[in-house]
Amino acid sequence: MSKVGNSDVNRWFVGTSDPVNEIDVLLVIGLLVVVPMGLSVISWADPQAEKLRRLAAKVVPFAAGAGALAVLSRDAAYQQQFGGVLAGLWLAVCVLIAMSALAEFLKARPSRPEGYLPIASCLFLVVGAVWLVMFQAGIRPQDLPEEIVELTAVHFHYAGFGGPILAFLAARWLRVLPGRWDNLAAFAGVGLVLAMVLMAVGIFGSPLLEVEGSVLMALSLIAIAAGTTLVAWRLPLWPRTLLIASSACVWISMVLAIQYAVGQFLVIGGLSVEDMARTHGVLNVFFVVFGLAGWKLAAKRVELRQPAQAEPVLDETGGDPAATERDV
Repeated sequence: MSKVGNSDVNRWFVGTSDPVNEIDVLLVIGLLVVVPMGLSVISWADPQAEKLRRLAAKVVPFAAGAGALAVLSRDAAYQQQFGGVLAGLWLAVCVLIAMSALAEFLKARPSRPEGYLPIASCLFLVVGAVWLVMFQAGIRPQDLPEEIVELTAVHFHYAGFGGPILAFLAARWLRVLPGRWDNLAAFAGVGLVLAMVLMAVGIFGSPLLEVEGSVLMALSLIAIAAGTTLVAWRLPLWPRTLLIASSACVWISMVLAIQYAVGQFLVIGGLSVEDMARTHGVLNVFFVVFGLAGWKLAAKRVELRQPAQAEPVLDETGGDPAATERDV
């Protein structure tokens, strides 16, 4: 997330009479909706890694609820006594998810580039949880405004966790099309991972890297959206509608993101933090939630009609067609 002036964010948060603001709502949706949905559409090839993932998936709703309670309360006494503990519970479950991803990386070693994307998404989830804990504990790295700390947590729960998973699913479905369209989504997913790293480094004192990361992220997500649309037209009505709507949100959202990042870097103004939360943030919710829901629906034994080609039947998680042989 890009840096903003203290006066900008303080006018928004101090001036509002509502203790819950747009960024809080975005973060709560990420905890309660995005992460459970994301975990439901991936699976690991290694049995031990998959066992850890399933265990984490069972406790995620409870930990997400605890994290949401921590975010929604603005009472200072409550935050001091319970906010950090509740956010810490969420961090603990995210670490469990990351452990399952690391076990998959060390033991299964995916054979294709897109296979590493869900692993990266689970690692980014831990980063988002750490920023949530810092926000709740009042830790401000390099004196960043508290709103930027919370926005960074939001960013890693959506673009960091949800984005690579959507790229992974798009690449797997694109494998049934003629040509090498699957590489489009796979390399776009890799670009998204690199963009997340650049933006994270940019937060700590390199605005140019932050702008470069924003542009790379926008291009990567647009490529993912394009690949998703190629598949979506071949699907039944509901998954097609959800996936096309998800892809459309990306185009608008990324234009806003580039405009904001460049505006902050050149100090020429533009959209405020409040405007970004209400536009870019909301569009990202639709992009990730509609995308995950669309792939989930599409994976219900849908066959993509390709002449003179074997029809792969994806498992109900939307993952590797070969995973139908596993108990997923």
